Amino acid sequence: MSYHGCKNDVYSFFTLDNVASAVRIAFGSEKDCRVTGPGYTGDWYYMVKTYIQPTNTSLISLPGVVASAIPGQLLKPGLMFVEGKNKNNKPVEGKLSCLYIWPGTPAS
Repeated sequence: MSYHGCKNDVYSFFTLDNVASAVRIAFGSEKDCRVTGPGYTGDWYYMVKTYIQPTNTSLISLPGVVASAIPGQLLKPGLMFVEGKNKNNKPVEGKLSCLYIWPGTPAS
């Protein structure tokens, strides 16, 4: 995983600009969030997926919108919540340590 200038444990919001359809994005509390689902060992992770080509959003709050979403919930036009977990209801605000993006294909 390469470093792209984001500081650890600072960010709580994100926005999408011209993102292709079927892209999955994971946000995690630990430095590596490539492993999601039952195998994730950190405090929390959340995954979203785009479904419109292109997807553009205003600011989206991780602790306010994403952390309370249920699978399949539409967060914004073009963006759906896929899955997530938060062990022991750990705080999300300002605790983002990982962002991982999987390019998708329209059939995925």
